[in-house]
Amino acid sequence: MTTIIDEEEPDGFIIYMFDSEPKEKASIQLECPDIPPKKNVHLHLFEQLLMIYVGGLKHLWSDSDGKVDLTKLTEENIQLMKRYFESIDYEVNIEVFDLSTYQFKFPDYFKNQEKITDAIMLNEFFYESQGSDTKMYRISFDFL
Repeated sequence: MTTIIDEEEPDGFIIYMFDSEPKEKASIQLECPDIPPKKNVHLHLFEQLLMIYVGGLKHLWSDSDGKVDLTKLTEENIQLMKRYFESIDYEVNIEVFDLSTYQFKFPDYFKNQEKITDAIMLNEFFYESQGSDTKMYRISFDFL
C-alpha cells in the first residue's frame, strides 16, 4: 500500500505519522528529497530525521507556545517516539547527562560541517540540547 503525502502541506507527514499509534516496523518508506551536490548523504538524512523528530515532539507534547519541555518527557514518551521511528526503519538514540556524567563527543559534525567526509555515517551525527533542568539531551539516529 502506498500513502501519498501532499508536499504542499508541510505538516502532512507529521500528522500522518503521529496522529495514530505507531505503525508496523518498516511500514513507512521515506523518500529523501534531492540532496544538494557535495552534501554528505548521511548529514542530509540526519537533518530530515531530526526535523521529523522535533515535529513529532511538538505534535504530541507541545505547550500553548508550541514548545516542548524536554524535562517533562517520560521514559514512556521516549519509547513511543522510538516506536514511531521504527515504522520508518530508523533507530532513535537518546542520551541524557547531568553535569557530573556529561561526556563530550567529538567531533560534532552537525556544528562543524567542514570536518565531514564521505566516510561519515548517519550514527556519527548528533544534536544536543540543554533542558531547563541543566541536563544535556543528545539525540542520534541509525538504520535498523
